[in-house]
Amino acid sequence: MSTTKSNTYKSILKGSAIFGGAQVISIFISLVRAKLIAILLGPAGMGLSSLLTNTTNIIQQFSSFGVNLTAVKDISQAEASKTTDIKKTLLRIRFLIIFLGGIGGMVCLLFSRQLSVFTFRDTKHASDFALLSIFIFLTTVLNGEQSILQGKGQLKKIAISGILSSILSLVVGVPLYYFLGLQGIVPAMIIVAAATLVINLWLNRDNLNYSYSNLKNSNFFSNSKRMISLGTMLMMATILGNLVVYLLNIYIKKSGGLDDVGFFQGANSITNQYIGLVFTAMAADYFPKLSAVVDDVPARNIFINSQFEVVILIVAPIALCMMTFASLVVHLLLSKTFMVVVPIIIAMAFGVLLKAASYPLGYISFAKGDKKLFFWMEGMFGNGLQLSLNVGFYYFFGLEGLGYSFIAIYIIYLCVMTWVTKRRYGFIFQKKSMVVS
Repeated sequence: MSTTKSNTYKSILKGSAIFGGAQVISIFISLVRAKLIAILLGPAGMGLSSLLTNTTNIIQQFSSFGVNLTAVKDISQAEASKTTDIKKTLLRIRFLIIFLGGIGGMVCLLFSRQLSVFTFRDTKHASDFALLSIFIFLTTVLNGEQSILQGKGQLKKIAISGILSSILSLVVGVPLYYFLGLQGIVPAMIIVAAATLVINLWLNRDNLNYSYSNLKNSNFFSNSKRMISLGTMLMMATILGNLVVYLLNIYIKKSGGLDDVGFFQGANSITNQYIGLVFTAMAADYFPKLSAVVDDVPARNIFINSQFEVVILIVAPIALCMMTFASLVVHLLLSKTFMVVVPIIIAMAFGVLLKAASYPLGYISFAKGDKKLFFWMEGMFGNGLQLSLNVGFYYFFGLEGLGYSFIAIYIIYLCVMTWVTKRRYGFIFQKKSMVVS
């Protein structure tokens, strides 16, 4: 193995381990927090918190236009370039993020009554949404600061931020819930967002030393238009993905009943949510590094093949354990009522191996800024394939068919993506990588 490739493996594993470890700690703290919320606020409080959070997240996602991820791409490429002024890039991105956060906050403030009526069928929570305009602004800026850390490859700082944010949500939120009850939900959201933003600004303090007088020299409007254009494609693909999930659940409910929806979500949460942490951890390190070498074909191909081998070696044991101990996993994480989903989890766990194989390929078009191909492959083809095969397999094979469809989806997706990336970008899997899979 060459020194270059050996260093690539070490870099990938190190990044995944750092971010993955932080994810595990954050999840544990979140479980403790959820338990305490359930005790202090009850089902009504959890429902109110969920509705307020989901609604503001949707507004925040729309107002940010996916710029957070395009910012990672621009920063990582600027870091790798010897000609691009990284300070101007950071200045332009920060200004754009603040502007978009302000728009999102104003939308929430101006339409607070309408949001309350749409969400709760009354205007009682209009003041909550008015206050949450501050939360939307803070969260948008916070996500921008985290994008800067990710683009610069500062994964340790991202991990620290995630852990401290989880601790803050526990330390700040629980006392407010205890003393104020339901009235403490909105203040807790705002205080935690503000404190986490301060933490990220402190972690990013090395990237704050520049003059705002340079903004006019950063081609702000042309670059912002490009970032928003690419980010909009990402946002549309995400919306289509959420729509597919919604339509599939509606179809399952009408055809098999609400229990089948619950069973499917239970199986899906175990396989995709928990194993999905591996993909989330790797993406935090993989995407910025891919963006930095995406125009260097030999270096890019070596990096993608290395990532492919690592993700398979990490995911395979987890998937095999999931298949072997599916019954025990269901018993521990769900309940005896959900034992019917064991065959689905076994099938989905096998499908996760195929998903892992295709995972490194899905980022290439976005890293290249090829927004049309990204939208058609991820937004239209990927989501259309999921909806059609899930509906078809459920119709013919019932609940277990949803497990089989997961395998079929990623067999087709992997084959198509391998062909597309080879034709369009010249990417080829190395024989050694195929042997590993």
